[in-house]
Amino acid sequence: LNQRESNMGASFYDLTDVRLNEDRRVSLKLTPEMMLRTVNGGYLAALGLRATASLSSAQTPVSLSMDFIRGVKIGEAILEVAPVSVKLGSTLHGVTLSQHGNLCATARIWTMNARGGPEHDSGSMPLVPHPDELRSLEQIIKPSDPPIPRFFDIFDQRPINRDSQSIKRRSSKFRRWFRMRNEPDAFDEFYGFSRCLPIIDVFGIMAGAQMYEGPFVFGFAPTANLSVHFMDTRYSGEWLLCDAVCDYAGAGAIFSRARMWGLRGELVAEGISSMVFKSKRTNRPVV
Repeated sequence: LNQRESNMGASFYDLTDVRLNEDRRVSLKLTPEMMLRTVNGGYLAALGLRATASLSSAQTPVSLSMDFIRGVKIGEAILEVAPVSVKLGSTLHGVTLSQHGNLCATARIWTMNARGGPEHDSGSMPLVPHPDELRSLEQIIKPSDPPIPRFFDIFDQRPINRDSQSIKRRSSKFRRWFRMRNEPDAFDEFYGFSRCLPIIDVFGIMAGAQMYEGPFVFGFAPTANLSVHFMDTRYSGEWLLCDAVCDYAGAGAIFSRARMWGLRGELVAEGISSMVFKSKRTNRPVV
């Protein structure tokens, strides 16, 4: 098989390929591939970002901030996008997602026309091995390890400094190479940046888990807010390095931040995920 092919069903590209109708809305069919405990917030943000391309294909996405009001389940949902403000070549889009008549999430997405101004990229990517030098997650895990949730089938993952399912504890840093399986050879900037969203949303909590000898979360920790800035618009490579940290958890909240890097050190995106802890009656750990 080609390295970008797998035995999974729909790809992330297909699952997030949405086009608005003339009334600037679209009916979504949310599927099990998008699930963790509920439909993943990074997926919902990616759907909102790609839907915005229908209105701003000539512009470049700059930032996204999404608030999650209630959990979203598998099934039908309605996504709507509307311009809120247009000024100086920039557009602020308002996005709403509802299910069964209930508002579930709102987002603000900025897009703008490319124009002159200062330009520099002084970020420094961590020194890590090339993904071709690393084994895939499937090659590392043992038959006795818990099965990988279906959600992760979309990724080809190359863990760093991890030679078994057990990971180094007492470190709040999480670094791993990712690429989407079954990805087209060419795509627009909206899809290119949307790839970062589920990674930033999910893998910061993995960084937090490394701080604990036992399970990190008993219960449920849904995302309350996901805020991401999009940077190098020229990067169209398949590999993305996630450099995530979770420096603080307390008072019922978990905060993580992540930077996404291209293969040659391009700073592609950076974001913050805020999660709210909800206890459950069960003692089954999440992480």
